[in-house]
Amino acid sequence: MKNDQFIDAVQTIGIVTIAIVLSYVVVRLEGTLNRSADRLKKVLIHQDEIIRATDCIGRRIETIEAVLTAANDRLQRDCAGLTVERDALTVALDELLARVSDLEQMVAAGEAASSAALDVLAERSANLEQTERDLDDNRRALHALSDQLPAIRTEFVSKESRLREVEQQRAALKRPLRSLDPGERRAADED
Repeated sequence: MKNDQFIDAVQTIGIVTIAIVLSYVVVRLEGTLNRSADRLKKVLIHQDEIIRATDCIGRRIETIEAVLTAANDRLQRDCAGLTVERDALTVALDELLARVSDLEQMVAAGEAASSAALDVLAERSANLEQTERDLDDNRRALHALSDQLPAIRTEFVSKESRLREVEQQRAALKRPLRSLDPGERRAADED
């Protein structure tokens, strides 16, 4: 029996030891579990904060997406408007280029006409200068003739009076011829 008692004692010691070890392990496990639970609570708190932050970020992303969508729509409208405006400006530019081309042609024609007019003007100026020289020559000749006019008048008057005298003499000579017969008159006229 002693043996049985000893075995019982050893078994009791073994059981107590196992119980002590188990209680130590349980205490350690409880500590670890408590620390793990605290860490898990912290993780859960952080997870809640992360979820709230994620929700906030999600709402912000949705807001940003809405703003970006509106901005994209506005940009597309602006782009369409600018395309229409660009096309209108292209048409206006083409019209202006055509007008510039027409104006350049008109300028070229105007320059040619101006050049021709300048040539005509130069010719007319040369003719005018020649006419002015001729006019000056004529004025000098007229002035010289004006200076000679009294002498010419005097000479004209003297020639006119001489012509009258000759006319009178002729008239005087014709009277005696009338008294002649026609045959003698012909001979006198022939002389």
